[in-house]
Amino acid sequence: MRHGEGGPFAFKFAGEDGIDAGGLFNEVFNLAVEDLFQTPKANSVLCLFHECPNMRTKSGDSGTDKFLPNPSMIAPLHISMFEFVGKLIGLSMRIGGNFPFDLPSLVYKALCGELPTRQDVLETDEKTYGFLCKLEKCKDEKEFNNLWRGLRYVM
Repeated sequence: MRHGEGGPFAFKFAGEDGIDAGGLFNEVFNLAVEDLFQTPKANSVLCLFHECPNMRTKSGDSGTDKFLPNPSMIAPLHISMFEFVGKLIGLSMRIGGNFPFDLPSLVYKALCGELPTRQDVLETDEKTYGFLCKLEKCKDEKEFNNLWRGLRYVM
């Protein structure tokens, strides 16, 4: 894909000097991608992504700046918006734009058909990682039931 004067995209920032030799092109898409990954406000229009648990709880050594796809965005319009985000990811990779997609490795691995690792879960949700580790160490049904006491699974 070419950009700039002779390509399909040309940008001019109002009130700013600049020749689009690629810099303005990258800046426009960087700004657009940054808008996708903002902490939602009460009046947010785009809520395609929400903070990952480590960001919400400010816990963990990593993942405190990452976002996950919002699972409540399932309408056909939302799906087409997610498809457009996928095209932006592809564009970024193709042109080496390094657009700021604040997604954890868990999401990228899902997009590539790879299985997540324990480290991927830890970097996204430290609390769930800890619970899974405890669950894995249960030796018998009594220990399992004690672990689940007071917890409910809600969908």
